[in-house]
Amino acid sequence: MTNQRIVLLSSLSVIGFLVFFYFYWNGGENERNFLWYEDYENKGDEPYGTFILYELLKDKYAGKFVSIQRPIREVLDEERKTNTNYVFVGQKLHFGKNDLNKMTDYVKRGNTAFLSVKYFPDELIEFLQDEACDGLEVYFYEDLESVNLGLFDKPITENDEELDFTYRVRKQEQTYYWEYFAQLDCETPYEELGYIEAKEEEDYYSNFVRIKYGKGYFYLHTTPLAFSNFHLVDKKKLLYADQVFASLSNGKLYWDEHSKVSYSNENEPSRSPLKYILAQPSLRWAWYLLLLGVVIYFVFYSKRRQRAIPILPANINSSIEFAETTGRLYYQSENHFKLSKHIYNLFLTDLRRHYNVQLSEVNPAVFERISLKTGVPIKVVKEIFDLHQRFEFKKNISQEELIHFHQLIELFHKQRK
Repeated sequence: MTNQRIVLLSSLSVIGFLVFFYFYWNGGENERNFLWYEDYENKGDEPYGTFILYELLKDKYAGKFVSIQRPIREVLDEERKTNTNYVFVGQKLHFGKNDLNKMTDYVKRGNTAFLSVKYFPDELIEFLQDEACDGLEVYFYEDLESVNLGLFDKPITENDEELDFTYRVRKQEQTYYWEYFAQLDCETPYEELGYIEAKEEEDYYSNFVRIKYGKGYFYLHTTPLAFSNFHLVDKKKLLYADQVFASLSNGKLYWDEHSKVSYSNENEPSRSPLKYILAQPSLRWAWYLLLLGVVIYFVFYSKRRQRAIPILPANINSSIEFAETTGRLYYQSENHFKLSKHIYNLFLTDLRRHYNVQLSEVNPAVFERISLKTGVPIKVVKEIFDLHQRFEFKKNISQEELIHFHQLIELFHKQRK
């Protein structure tokens, strides 16, 4: 491949990738800068953020709303009042052991902890198993694009319509893991408040439960996606969120933003560099071009080098020489009967291939059918078959008879259609 062709292909590849990324990432004006992953942050209008929920709760609990920006062990330990609320909505709770102990003490004093989490900490589940319900487990519907969510004995809409929740990336719905609670049969005072239902199945499971602990309550919800900006722009789903959070008391509300991020130490959050790069349009395109350059390098410059392949001479068609040699051998052996058999078999093969004539027996009707299909006079056709039958009976034929038989076959080929 010449250098000029390599440059041309590289340029076309760059243009093709740029066009692809432009249409893939900029499918619509309203989606240009959206980041379609679950961060549940309360700032900005990303689809899977919690800006709408945060502002609604902030307005509802005006004067009593506190956003936590430091470890909860410090905040909840300072709160000595009762009838207050702790709220966390996110993909995962990043708790330490001290954080968990302070939160359980906080609930035990007579407060409420509302946790809507996709992945509950193992320490919390084990704690609730020991202290609340032996057998509390979290399962999930695997690879479903949508589910129905609802509340037990409390219709969301006037017509009690099913609320369809989906997981979408840009304009395409994708499969998702939808968690739910299982094995809640025990004597502990808990209450199933809401359910999740797969459209493909008739059964439904609890995704929203209340567990009494001390003088307070734990509210556990397994579908934080339902409270994201993407779903709360729908008025019916906003009603669902309103009824879920109606379970909270009217006291002070602590919104935990700090525990959504894994912290490497007390003060510095461990943020993903790639997340920041993808959030900035210029850096995002620079990242894509870097990946494109790596792909082009591997395509054109990482091929296995090998020795030049030698040019082989063209194959020689020796079929004519082979036929002449074979004919000479038959001639020298003077086995005229065997040669007549080969000529006759080739004649029958030609009839089958070109005229679809299958011979099971030889009679005048067959002669007439061959004559009609080939256009050769019936006299010539009959003479060929009669001469072959004479050879079969005679076995020992002369050279002149063989030549005559061959000439009849040649005459047949000249006169056929």
